[in-house]
Amino acid sequence: MQIHPDGLILGTGTSTHLIRIWDIKTKTVAAELSGHNGPVTSMDFSENGYYLATASLGHGGVKVWDLRKLSEVIELDVGDGNVYNIKFDFSGQYLAVAVGKTIK
Repeated sequence: MQIHPDGLILGTGTSTHLIRIWDIKTKTVAAELSGHNGPVTSMDFSENGYYLATASLGHGGVKVWDLRKLSEVIELDVGDGNVYNIKFDFSGQYLAVAVGKTIK
């Protein structure tokens, strides 16, 4: 879960692969984004509020969405690791990704 920088919307991730964008004032779902292959584990809004990065367990675990168009901008292939956390830097130009692998 993450609150947008303007404080008016909230992003949530689900175990069913969906990202929901909520209007906080009306308490309604304003948009749904789909495309992950696993449960959503982390999300972060860029400082300017235009982009939302989301992470999930499983292959192809990081996506960046343009909130103005409600469309996927890029998918980052992190291999077979699970993405546990993501974070934009203040400029919104860089994205830190925490990837882990299960040791058997």
